[in-house]
Amino acid sequence: MRSIYRTALVTLVLALAASAVTASGAYAAQEWYTSSTPAAAEWQQGGKALSETRTTTWKGKVDISDSVLETTVECEGAGEGTAGIGAAGKFTAWTLSKCAFLKAGACSKLENVKAVDLPWSTELVYSRGAAHDVVKGEGGPGFQFTCTAFGIKFPDKCTMPTLSASLGNATGGVNASFSPEATCVFGSMKDSGRVEGSGVIEATTGGKLEVAGKEGPFTKLSSSVEVKRAGKLTLEDQGWGKTSITCQVQTTGTIEAGGKGKINSYSASGCTSSGCESLGTLTVINLPWKTELHEREGLIDESIVSGGSGTPQLRFSCVQVGVKREDTCGVNVSPFMLNGPLGNVDALFEENRVNCSQDTHEGEGAWSGELVVEHPSSVAEIAVE
Repeated sequence: MRSIYRTALVTLVLALAASAVTASGAYAAQEWYTSSTPAAAEWQQGGKALSETRTTTWKGKVDISDSVLETTVECEGAGEGTAGIGAAGKFTAWTLSKCAFLKAGACSKLENVKAVDLPWSTELVYSRGAAHDVVKGEGGPGFQFTCTAFGIKFPDKCTMPTLSASLGNATGGVNASFSPEATCVFGSMKDSGRVEGSGVIEATTGGKLEVAGKEGPFTKLSSSVEVKRAGKLTLEDQGWGKTSITCQVQTTGTIEAGGKGKINSYSASGCTSSGCESLGTLTVINLPWKTELHEREGLIDESIVSGGSGTPQLRFSCVQVGVKREDTCGVNVSPFMLNGPLGNVDALFEENRVNCSQDTHEGEGAWSGELVVEHPSSVAEIAVE
C-alpha cells in the first residue's frame, strides 16, 4: 500500500509539473515554493458542504504486518463513524472478519483480531491537489491480534501516532487507502510493523459522500527558510558481507532561492542493525552539506553535495564475530522530492547507490527510506516544482 501512496504522489508531481499554475502564473522548474495560506478541506454531499453530521461506514481490507514475527494478517474490515461539518470526523467502531495469515511467520495460531484505542478522531487535510484524512486514537490508532509464537501466547498490538489515509472521490463514495509504519509489541518484544488498508467511505443518508479542498497561491522562495527533515533511513553496506543499519534521522538546515539549500546538522537515534552483533557510534562527516533541486526522469530530486569541506559521509563501527570493524559510506545521494500531505515535501530514497570504504566495488552501498521536509511555522505549506 505504501507503493500506492508513492505512485499517486509521482502521478501528482508529473501532472503538477506539466500544468500547475499560481495566481502569478506558471511554476518554473526545480524551485522551492511556499504558501502563507493554509489549505482547507471539507466533507460534502452533492457538491455542497455538509450542514449536519452524517453517519458513515467504511468497507475494505486491512493487512497487519509484524517484521520480527514475520507475520502478516489480512482481514475484511467494516468501520463505523461520522463525517462532520467542515473537516472533522470520527471512527467509533470496527469489525474485522474472515481474518487469515497471508504469511504466518512465527505465529502458529491466530485469534482475536480487533481495532484498538477507539474512538479515533479524523481530520481532512488538503495539499497540492490531494486530500488526506489524518486519524488519531486515544492511544494511537492501531490493530491487535493474538498470536501463539515461540511457545507463548500474547496479543501483538501494532499502533501508530497518527494514520494518514489518501482520499479520492469515487462512484460509491470516498476511496481511502493507507500504509503507515507501525510499532508492534508482542510480549516483551517491541519491533516495527506496517498497517495497510483500502476501502470506501460512504454516508448512510443524504447521498454520495465527497471530499473537496482548496489552497492559497504559492510563490517562489526568494529568501532562506529554516527547515527540519525527519524520518527513517536504512544504509546497506557490503563491506564485510551484507550489513544494514536503520535509524530515525533528523536534520536541520535551510531551503533557499534557486532550488538550493543546506543541511547543517544530522542526528541518528534508535538505530538497529542486521549483520552486526553490536553497533558503535555513528559519526557524521564534513557538515554542512549543500543541497540543490534537479530534474531527473521527469521528476524532481535533490542532490546532497559537499558544502566545501568534502564528500558528505557517515562513519560507523560494527562488531562481527567479536571483531570491531569500521566503515565510511557516502551520503552524497539524490532522493526524489514529492509534494506530500500536510504541506510538507517527502524525500524518497529509492536504493540510492553510494561508495563505502570497505567495499570491493563501486556503488555497493545503498540508502533507502524517507525523510519528510517539514514546513516551518512561518509558512503554511512548502512545495517543489
